[in-house]
Amino acid sequence: MLKISILGAALVLASQPTYSEPVKLTGAQITKALSEHVFISERDGQQAVQLFKSNGATFYSAGPAQQQGTWQVKGDKYCSVWPPSENVACYDVVADGPMIRFVSDSGKTSDWKLQQ
Repeated sequence: MLKISILGAALVLASQPTYSEPVKLTGAQITKALSEHVFISERDGQQAVQLFKSNGATFYSAGPAQQQGTWQVKGDKYCSVWPPSENVACYDVVADGPMIRFVSDSGKTSDWKLQQ
């Protein structure tokens, strides 16, 4: 369904700075890290997959559940909208190697790994 080439993933990881500890990303870094990439996460024992298109579309899939939303960068935050809601939710993004952590204003986190 959602695929990314191993070469593409390697290029993304190679083009990102290597940090010895987690680093909060800037807006430009968020755009570069997410655009045209697929990330995976484990939720309740089930794998979730999310694709971030450079045109602002995002696709989420976990088992039979599938959603299409939109995303953008505002300042140094990742923001998304998931219909039918019109609410915009924004998060800080922290990189830790191939891992991306979305951090809400309340401190709730969601960890995702670049699919290779």
